[in-house]
Amino acid sequence: MKLDKLRIKNFKGIRDFTLTAGCKDIIILGDNATGKTTIADSISWLLFDKDTLGSKEFEIKTLDSTGVAFPMLDHEVEATFINGTSVKLKKIYVEKYTRKRGSAIKEFTGHETEYYFNDVPITKGGYQDKVAAIGVEETLFKLLTNPHTFAGLKWSKQREILLEVCGNVTDEEVISLHPDLAALVPILDGKTCDEYKAIVSSRRRKINEALNQLPGRVDEAERSKPTALAVTNPQAIIDRLTKLRAELDQQNQEIATIKAGGGIVTMRERLMKQEEIIGQIKRTFSNQTEAAISKKRSIIDAMRDQEGIYTTKLQDLLFKVRSNDRAIEALTEKNDSIKKEWYRVNDLTFTGSVCPTCNQELPPEKLEKARGEFNLNKSTTLEKLNSEGKGNKKTIDELTGKNFALQGEIASLQDKIEERAAEKTKITSEIDSARSAAPDLTDLVEYKTAVREKEAIEEEITSLQAGNSSLVEKAEAEKAVIEEQIALNNQHISAVEALHRAEDRIRDLKKEERQLADEFSELEKALLLIETFTREKVSMLDEKINGKFKFVRFKMYEEQINGGLTDTCVLTVDGVPYGSLNNAARIQAGLDIIRTISEHHNFRPLIIVDNRESITSLPKMDTQVISLVVSEAHKDLTVNFAIEQ
Repeated sequence: MKLDKLRIKNFKGIRDFTLTAGCKDIIILGDNATGKTTIADSISWLLFDKDTLGSKEFEIKTLDSTGVAFPMLDHEVEATFINGTSVKLKKIYVEKYTRKRGSAIKEFTGHETEYYFNDVPITKGGYQDKVAAIGVEETLFKLLTNPHTFAGLKWSKQREILLEVCGNVTDEEVISLHPDLAALVPILDGKTCDEYKAIVSSRRRKINEALNQLPGRVDEAERSKPTALAVTNPQAIIDRLTKLRAELDQQNQEIATIKAGGGIVTMRERLMKQEEIIGQIKRTFSNQTEAAISKKRSIIDAMRDQEGIYTTKLQDLLFKVRSNDRAIEALTEKNDSIKKEWYRVNDLTFTGSVCPTCNQELPPEKLEKARGEFNLNKSTTLEKLNSEGKGNKKTIDELTGKNFALQGEIASLQDKIEERAAEKTKITSEIDSARSAAPDLTDLVEYKTAVREKEAIEEEITSLQAGNSSLVEKAEAEKAVIEEQIALNNQHISAVEALHRAEDRIRDLKKEERQLADEFSELEKALLLIETFTREKVSMLDEKINGKFKFVRFKMYEEQINGGLTDTCVLTVDGVPYGSLNNAARIQAGLDIIRTISEHHNFRPLIIVDNRESITSLPKMDTQVISLVVSEAHKDLTVNFAIEQ
């Protein structure tokens, strides 16, 4: 894509400049601030609405010596490119002036941009589509037109572009060329070396942490062993415990037999039956006393339910009355406003004898027509107000009548509620009187007789228990001796079990330690194999990428202190980093990079070389090169066709 012709008008200080390049290499000479960089900015703005620094907020307008833009100028860039066919692009940045209503002077109201494709006006979206259609993509265009663009990218982006253009080296390619690395295939199991290395690094870290913790865990298990253990035959202890538990069961049975002796069991059965008789007497007495009271309480509950129904209905009626009152109040206020409006309109007189457009007296025939229209409008308005007021008055009367009827219903409901309240009070008093008149349970002869019988049975049980207490005490003492022996033997068994658990734990931990150490060793072998693979891959990748360039070389990996490799992208020329090169070497390096990327994308736009004065000759490029040269002798921009290429 080459530049055939460029015209700039009122753009960033260039008032009118035409560049006829004819798709050839050209050299533009000019002193500082004569507009060389503006030429590059104009092409960038024409294509992408940005300057060469990527900013949309740069000053397009031509400024005076005080920094103020010259008003009412159109700022225009037009260019013809050859990219298989001839394409003409044009953009005009225009100031908008609008005459506001009532003002004879136009005022500045903003800017707009006009777009043209092959001299045909077009929308911004259509223009951008046309630019894209001719193969101009902003990022790639800037990368291929400015020798400094690639070097200004972050190293990660540079690396990404190089791998896209030159191609990466796959793990399979490395392994296929180095048979000694074939052992990696089953180890990787479909993963890349980087993925497997990440897995190994994570696993090694966890193994190290586990190995560091194992001595402490073994020591903890050692310290958990019982300190004093004089058990030589654990099975004998288990047999002894079985015998002692059988003796304990027998002793518990003997104690129960003693406590049940002398007819105590029979007497307790009689006591339970007598307590049932007393309970039945209480229930019968309670049922007889509460029967009449329960009936009256049901009547009170029914009255309370009916009172709730009346109260709910009363609240609904009161709400309707309040709603009607609010509506009456609103309609009354509205009729007051209507009445005032009626008097105002009625007092109006015809004053339209002067034409509102030309401020002259109306002729008689128009005057009479205007008066008739005024009177008709006045009469119609008064009739409308009168009709609306009557309608509101009718609604007020209807709502007042409804409220009168509702007040009657409200009074009736209030009377019913008061009646139910009085009836509830009366029945409640009757319930209190019935309770006061009921006899006392303790006065019943049947109840007194049953209680005396229960007390007699309890006295007899107490007497029987006193006679057996000495035998029970002796049996309980023998039982305590058996329980003490069982507890002592349980302690011995627990100590044996704790010892076995500790020894099993120590064996498991030592086994785990051996397994982790073996696994760590295998991981170390795999890492060594991967390191060998990585260095071979680095060598192949460096050769593959650097073989694409004539002057520049790239360092794609950096060796770490620990011997590992990390991704990087360092641009050098003859071993000198790009940042240490002079401007001429940087330009040559940038052109070398552009050549390779252009070949990959099969897209060769024009190249703009700024500060060309620092380099005597450029490498041969297969596209158009526009050189911008600082020349103190040229106070105006001067265009020469290049001869060295």
